[in-house]
Amino acid sequence: MHAWQTTRNTYEAAALASLDIPLKPVAMRDFKSGAEYTDWNLAPNNQAIVEGTTDIPVRNSQLFITGQLRRDFNNGKPIGELATQPLHPYLIALRAMHNRNALLAAQKGMAMAMKEEAPGSYILERGTQRTPLPPFITTVDLDIAVALITVGCAIASITHNGIAHVYTLSRYSIAPGAVDLPRLDGGLLLHDLRANTIFPARRWEPFAIAIHALHCLRELRKHQNSNRYITVRHRTYTVRGAAFQESASSAVQAAVQTKLGIKL
Repeated sequence: MHAWQTTRNTYEAAALASLDIPLKPVAMRDFKSGAEYTDWNLAPNNQAIVEGTTDIPVRNSQLFITGQLRRDFNNGKPIGELATQPLHPYLIALRAMHNRNALLAAQKGMAMAMKEEAPGSYILERGTQRTPLPPFITTVDLDIAVALITVGCAIASITHNGIAHVYTLSRYSIAPGAVDLPRLDGGLLLHDLRANTIFPARRWEPFAIAIHALHCLRELRKHQNSNRYITVRHRTYTVRGAAFQESASSAVQAAVQTKLGIKL
C-alpha cells in the first residue's frame, strides 16, 4: 500500500478511523522473538470520502491529513492546527480513548476527577471531585458512559450488578464553577441516540464523535488478528527483512530463506 503510514497504537488508529481515514490491520509475528503485534496501515487522508464516493456526511468537506494530525498531536500536546482547534474531532476522539482507560481504572477503585480540556469537552484524570448532584443517568454500556463523560457528565458512582458494571452519571454537563448552569443534557443525547437521530446527520457533534471513535476501537480489535503475517530479519543486517503471511506457500518461504540467508 504505497504512501500509507503505519502505527501500532490501536487507540491512535481508531481515532483516525473515526475521521473516515481508511486503514488495514496487518497482524505480525517476529520470527526471532516470537512477539506478536499489529501494524495498522493508515491511508494518507480521507480523500475518497471528501470526493463524495460514499454517502457519509463530511465535516465541511474537510480533508483530514493523516501525517499532519499525527504530527500536530505531539506526544500528547497539541501543536499546529490542533492547538488552535481544541474541539477538533481528532482531539475529541483521542479524549474518548483516554477516558475509556480512565473509566476502567475507576472501576478498580482509582479516584477520578473531571477536567475540562475545551468548552464542552472533558477528560478524566486522577483526583477527587465533588459528588455530582441529581438527576442521574444509569447505563451498563461502557461506550455510552465514556461518551457521556467526554461531554461532561460526571461519574456519581460505579457499582456491579453481578453481571456487568453499572455507571451512574450526572444527567447534565455542568460548566466548571457554574453549578446551576447546565451546559448539556445527557438524557436527551441518549434519547436521540436510541431514536437514530444522531447518526448520520449529527455525527460531528462531540458526543457522536466519541461514540463513533469507541465503535471504531471495538471493530479494530475484533479484526486485528486477521491476515497474520510473519516478519523475519536478515541474518546480518537488521535493517533488511521481509514479511509474509503464515499461509504462504513453501515456495514463498523458500525464496525468503534464500534472499535473507536464514533458515525458517
